[in-house]
Amino acid sequence: MINKLLSAFVFIPFFICCSVAALAQPAAKKDSVAVAKKRIDVIKADSLVFEKRDTTEFQSLIGHVLIKQDRTLFYCDSAIINRNQNILEAYGHVHINDADSVHTYSDYLRYMGNDKKAYLRGNVKLTDGKGTLTTPELEYTTTSKIGIYTKGGKLTEKSTVLTSVEGYYYGETRDAIFKKNVHLVDPEYTIDTDTLLYNTETAVATFVVPTKITGKDNAKVTTSSGYYDANTRKTYFGKRPDIQMDKNSFLMADEVAYDSSGYGEARGHAIYRDTAQGVAIVANNIKTNRNDKSFLATQHPVMIIKQSVGDSLYIGADTFYSGKLSQLKESRNVPDIADYGLKRDFVQLKPEPVQTIASADSAASTAANAAVKTGDSLTTAAVKQTIKNNFTGKPSKQMAIAPPRGAPDSTAAKPLARQAAPVALPLRVK
Repeated sequence: MINKLLSAFVFIPFFICCSVAALAQPAAKKDSVAVAKKRIDVIKADSLVFEKRDTTEFQSLIGHVLIKQDRTLFYCDSAIINRNQNILEAYGHVHINDADSVHTYSDYLRYMGNDKKAYLRGNVKLTDGKGTLTTPELEYTTTSKIGIYTKGGKLTEKSTVLTSVEGYYYGETRDAIFKKNVHLVDPEYTIDTDTLLYNTETAVATFVVPTKITGKDNAKVTTSSGYYDANTRKTYFGKRPDIQMDKNSFLMADEVAYDSSGYGEARGHAIYRDTAQGVAIVANNIKTNRNDKSFLATQHPVMIIKQSVGDSLYIGADTFYSGKLSQLKESRNVPDIADYGLKRDFVQLKPEPVQTIASADSAASTAANAAVKTGDSLTTAAVKQTIKNNFTGKPSKQMAIAPPRGAPDSTAAKPLARQAAPVALPLRVK
C-alpha cells in the first residue's frame, strides 16, 4: 500500500515537469518569431564592414543599401547598424517602404528596431497614395503607421493644400489631426482654424473648434462644428453657425446644410437677413437657393420689413416664399367655358375637369352638335367676347350660339326650355 502511494507521488512531479516543458515549447517558438520580426537584416550593399567597440558590434554599409525588418524595407546610400541595441542609422536618399502601403522619404533616419520607431530629418515626405505630407522632421511608427510632426508641415491631396505647425497622421484609418495655425486652401474655399480633422481617403474635413471659411464667391462662414466633403461638395455646420451668403444676405441657425448646387437648409431658430431689401425672416426652417436668390420659410415664420427709421412691419404666416417672378409658374389652369366645354390650345397645364352647365337653349345645343359633326367653326362675336371676359375677369354673359350653315333661321329664333341633361362639347375658336 505504501509503495503504491510513493509511486503515485513520484509520478505527479514527473507529469508536472512534462506539462511545463510542453507548454514552454510553443512559448519559445513565439519568442523566436518575435525576435526574428524585430531583427534588422542586411539584404544588400556595395560594401559591408564589421566593427566591434568594447562589447558593442557595428555594421557599416555603403552604396545601394537595402535593409529589411519584417515587412518593412529600408533604402539609403549608407547606413550603420548597432547590433547590440538593434538600432539603424541611415544617410542619403532614405526611403522606407512600409508593406507597400505607406512610403516615407528623408535625408537622415534613426530607426529603433525593437520599438519599430523611425525619426526622420531633412526634406521628409510621407505618402499613402492619396495624400502627401512634407515636413522638416517626422516621427513615424511602422507598427501603428502613425506619423507626428511638430515643426510645421504641409499636406497635399489633389488640388487641396493644408499647412499647420503640428500634425498627427494615422495611416491605418487615413485620418490626420492638424493643430496650430491651420490653413487649408482649395479651389472652392479656404479654411483658417486652430484644429482640423481630415481624412485623405474620403476627403472629408471636420471642424471641432471655431473656424472661418471663405468661399470663392466671397461667402463667409464662422462655425465651431461641422464637416465638408470635398468629393460630394456637401457641407454641414452645427452649433449655430454664422453665414454671410453674399454682401447683402446673412443666415444664422442652430444647424445649416448645403451643397454645391446652391441649395441650402437652415433649421432651428433660423434668421435670414437681406440688408439690400430691408427684410428679415425668422423661422424654424428656411430653405434657400443661392442661384436665383430665393428662399422658402416654414414652421411659424415671421417677416420683418424695415419701414422708416426706428419702425418695422411684422407679418406672420404659415409659409413665406421670396423669389424672382420669372421663376414662378408661367401658365395657369383655365376652367372650361360655359355650356360646351370650350378648351384652349394654348393652355400649358392640364385643365380642370369639364364642368357642364345646363345649356341655355336646346336648339343652340343641337346646332352646336351639327357644327362639330360637319367640321364647321363657330366664330361669333359672343364666343370671342366670352374668352376675352375670362382673361379680364369680367363676368361672362349668356353665350349666344349662331346657327350652323344652312340651318333654318327659325331654329335659333325660337328659344326652347332648358334641358336637364347638358351637352359639353369642345369647340374650336378662330
